[in-house]
Amino acid sequence: MVIPPNLPLPLEVDRLARTLRARRVGLTLEEFAPPELSIDRSSISLGATVHLSIGDAASEGITAISPLNLTTALVGSPGDQEIQHTPDAPGVWLYRTASGSAVALVVESQISVSSIGKDETGVRALFGDSRTFRLLPPLAATAELPEGPEGALLLWDGAQASTVTGAEAQALGDWLHAGGTLFASGAPPFRGSEEPTPLDRWLPSPLPAPPRPPARDHGVLLLDLSGSIEGSALETLWGGVETLLAGTPAADRWAVAGFRENPGWILAPGATLDRNAIERVRSAARTGGGTRLDRALAFSQEAIVTSEDVSRSIVVLTDGRSSGADWTTIGAGLREQDIELTVLALGPAPNLELLAALSTAAGGSVRTLPDVASAIATLGD
Repeated sequence: MVIPPNLPLPLEVDRLARTLRARRVGLTLEEFAPPELSIDRSSISLGATVHLSIGDAASEGITAISPLNLTTALVGSPGDQEIQHTPDAPGVWLYRTASGSAVALVVESQISVSSIGKDETGVRALFGDSRTFRLLPPLAATAELPEGPEGALLLWDGAQASTVTGAEAQALGDWLHAGGTLFASGAPPFRGSEEPTPLDRWLPSPLPAPPRPPARDHGVLLLDLSGSIEGSALETLWGGVETLLAGTPAADRWAVAGFRENPGWILAPGATLDRNAIERVRSAARTGGGTRLDRALAFSQEAIVTSEDVSRSIVVLTDGRSSGADWTTIGAGLREQDIELTVLALGPAPNLELLAALSTAAGGSVRTLPDVASAIATLGD
């Protein structure tokens, strides 16, 4: 800790010292003295001049020690207050007086940057800072790589890799091993099974698009088409169906069945969802008649159990106004067959008591869809 003479000592120096010693940290108080040797900057670019000041003792000289540990004696004229020096190599320089006072200087070198190709726009956009980078003319071929590659950078801005010969690629490899850096801002397009080029070892290549996930079967979609589904409940039914099917990947499958007193397939198991699937579902379905949800569930359960291609899942859109049945037994049967049941209760006044008994026995769930907006929000997730 250094406390200059123009500042008062801290009021609790003793307490600070005891605390530091308790934490095994040493504390030494020394009288502050201005440095004998000073420098006007702590870092410069290669080729710039630094000013060193040692007061009236400038004529006594300073020893400059280069990054390679080479020494140079710097001596000023009698009466000079400072000595100038222009370092000739990048790195950390040390300046020392005869009495041992020393300062350090960081000499930064510019990085030479060139590109392959005629367009310099990318190079200037990325490396236009003249303090750090020195831009060279574009290279027509890798055979023209600059000498002394250490610290240099080559920009590959999407040039065709297939035009580079093996000898040029080898020259690039040697240049990189000697210290050059390759900056690839535009990789060649993915070539698939085409023949490799000599530059494949050095240039990145974009990965191909990931493979599409395998087609998935979502199970059975049961639609209540009985006479009680009318008005806002009918609008909610079709809003939900269109949202659900439109959000399903084209290669996936839904088995869609409608039911009144008896069920029937609209999209049979195994059918994929193409552009016209939603229209086929809507045009094939007409509401009217009684409701036998129990028969529709048995119909779907049999299709799932007897087919290896149908997922063990049933999603049913209904208002629950069905003829009497033992819903606890029906639900338990679905659970025994490991069939997941999701009930979407349609309209403002569904029979939630019936639907809750069914879903509880099946270990499934009930969600209410009172209007079109709720159906779109629920089935659009």
